[in-house]
Amino acid sequence: MEKEQHHPEHPPEPTLSGLALSLAAAALAYMGHAPVPGAEKAKPEPVLARHTIDTIGMLKEKTEGNRTDDESKLLDGLLQQLRLAYVKLEQVAGQQSGEDSTTGGESAGDGDAGSGTAEAGDDKAGD
Repeated sequence: MEKEQHHPEHPPEPTLSGLALSLAAAALAYMGHAPVPGAEKAKPEPVLARHTIDTIGMLKEKTEGNRTDDESKLLDGLLQQLRLAYVKLEQVAGQQSGEDSTTGGESAGDGDAGSGTAEAGDDKAGD
Protein backbone atom coordinates (compact mmCIF):
# COMPACT_ATOMS: atom_id res chain seq x y z
CA MET A 1 0.00 0.00 0.00
CA GLU A 2 2.98 2.30 0.07
CA LYS A 3 2.47 2.93 -3.65
CA GLU A 4 -0.60 5.00 -2.72
CA GLN A 5 1.51 7.42 -0.68
CA HIS A 6 3.07 10.17 -2.74
CA HIS A 7 5.61 12.74 -1.83
CA PRO A 8 4.58 16.39 -2.23
CA GLU A 9 7.14 16.88 -4.99
CA HIS A 10 5.65 13.91 -6.91
CA PRO A 11 1.86 14.11 -6.55
CA PRO A 12 -0.30 11.46 -8.23
CA GLU A 13 -1.52 12.01 -11.77
CA PRO A 14 -4.83 13.93 -11.71
CA THR A 15 -7.72 11.73 -12.83
CA LEU A 16 -11.48 12.03 -13.14
CA SER A 17 -11.85 9.15 -10.69
CA GLY A 18 -9.59 10.86 -8.18
CA LEU A 19 -11.56 14.10 -8.46
CA ALA A 20 -14.88 12.28 -8.05
CA LEU A 21 -13.62 10.37 -5.01
CA SER A 22 -12.29 13.57 -3.47
CA LEU A 23 -15.64 15.29 -3.93
CA ALA A 24 -17.44 12.23 -2.53
CA ALA A 25 -15.24 12.32 0.58
CA ALA A 26 -16.09 16.01 1.02
CA ALA A 27 -19.81 15.28 0.64
CA LEU A 28 -19.60 12.55 3.29
CA ALA A 29 -17.78 14.93 5.62
CA TYR A 30 -20.48 17.57 5.03
CA MET A 31 -23.09 14.93 5.90
CA GLY A 32 -21.38 14.45 9.26
CA HIS A 33 -19.74 11.10 8.54
CA ALA A 34 -16.32 12.58 9.31
CA PRO A 35 -15.14 15.89 10.71
CA VAL A 36 -14.52 18.61 8.17
CA PRO A 37 -10.83 19.59 8.29
CA GLY A 38 -10.34 22.12 11.05
CA ALA A 39 -13.49 21.08 12.94
CA GLU A 40 -13.28 19.27 16.26
CA LYS A 41 -16.21 16.94 15.57
CA ALA A 42 -18.42 15.94 12.69
CA LYS A 43 -21.35 18.31 12.15
CA PRO A 44 -23.78 17.88 9.26
CA GLU A 45 -23.85 20.73 6.76
CA PRO A 46 -26.71 19.63 4.44
CA VAL A 47 -26.49 22.64 2.12
CA LEU A 48 -22.79 22.03 1.44
CA ALA A 49 -23.38 18.27 1.13
CA ARG A 50 -26.11 18.84 -1.45
CA HIS A 51 -23.95 21.31 -3.38
CA THR A 52 -21.06 18.84 -3.48
CA ILE A 53 -23.31 16.00 -4.66
CA ASP A 54 -24.75 18.28 -7.33
CA THR A 55 -21.18 19.14 -8.39
CA ILE A 56 -20.47 15.45 -8.95
CA GLY A 57 -23.68 15.24 -10.99
CA MET A 58 -22.59 18.23 -13.06
CA LEU A 59 -19.20 16.62 -13.59
CA LYS A 60 -20.96 13.49 -14.84
CA GLU A 61 -23.08 15.50 -17.29
CA LYS A 62 -20.15 17.57 -18.60
CA THR A 63 -17.94 14.53 -19.19
CA GLU A 64 -20.62 12.47 -20.97
CA GLY A 65 -19.07 10.69 -23.96
CA ASN A 66 -15.53 11.30 -22.71
CA ARG A 67 -15.38 8.79 -19.83
CA THR A 68 -14.19 5.21 -19.64
CA ASP A 69 -16.68 2.54 -18.57
CA ASP A 70 -14.97 2.35 -15.17
CA GLU A 71 -15.26 6.12 -14.68
CA SER A 72 -18.95 6.02 -15.62
CA LYS A 73 -19.62 3.17 -13.18
CA LEU A 74 -17.74 5.01 -10.44
CA LEU A 75 -19.70 8.23 -10.96
CA ASP A 76 -23.03 6.38 -11.10
CA GLY A 77 -22.23 4.42 -7.94
CA LEU A 78 -21.01 7.46 -6.02
CA LEU A 79 -24.06 9.51 -6.95
CA GLN A 80 -26.43 6.72 -6.00
CA GLN A 81 -24.77 6.16 -2.60
CA LEU A 82 -24.39 9.86 -1.81
CA ARG A 83 -27.97 10.70 -2.77
CA LEU A 84 -29.27 7.86 -0.59
CA ALA A 85 -27.12 9.04 2.33
CA TYR A 86 -28.38 12.59 1.80
CA VAL A 87 -32.02 11.51 1.86
CA LYS A 88 -31.37 9.61 5.10
CA LEU A 89 -29.67 12.69 6.57
CA GLU A 90 -32.68 14.83 5.69
CA GLN A 91 -35.06 12.26 7.20
CA VAL A 92 -33.11 12.17 10.45
CA ALA A 93 -32.89 15.97 10.54
CA GLY A 94 -36.63 16.22 9.98
CA GLN A 95 -37.34 13.78 12.80
CA GLN A 96 -34.96 15.55 15.17
CA SER A 97 -36.36 19.00 14.45
CA GLY A 98 -39.84 17.67 15.08
CA GLU A 99 -38.78 16.17 18.42
CA ASP A 100 -36.44 18.93 19.64
CA SER A 101 -37.73 22.47 19.24
CA THR A 102 -34.39 23.93 20.40
CA THR A 103 -32.68 22.91 17.15
CA GLY A 104 -35.25 24.79 15.13
CA GLY A 105 -34.70 28.13 16.83
CA GLU A 106 -37.16 29.99 19.05
CA SER A 107 -40.13 29.81 16.71
CA ALA A 108 -42.65 27.00 16.79
CA GLY A 109 -41.03 23.59 16.19
CA ASP A 110 -43.79 22.40 13.85
CA GLY A 111 -43.34 25.32 11.44
CA ASP A 112 -39.58 24.93 11.29
CA ALA A 113 -39.70 21.19 10.75
CA GLY A 114 -42.32 21.53 8.04
CA SER A 115 -40.48 24.21 6.11
CA GLY A 116 -37.14 22.36 6.28
CA THR A 117 -38.69 19.14 5.06
CA ALA A 118 -40.56 20.89 2.25
CA GLU A 119 -37.41 22.62 1.04
CA ALA A 120 -35.47 19.37 1.02
CA GLY A 121 -38.30 17.65 -0.82
CA ASP A 122 -38.42 20.44 -3.40
CA ASP A 123 -34.69 20.11 -4.03
CA LYS A 124 -34.92 16.36 -4.55
CA ALA A 125 -37.90 16.66 -6.87
CA GLY A 126 -35.73 18.43 -9.43
CA ASP A 127 -33.31 15.49 -9.77
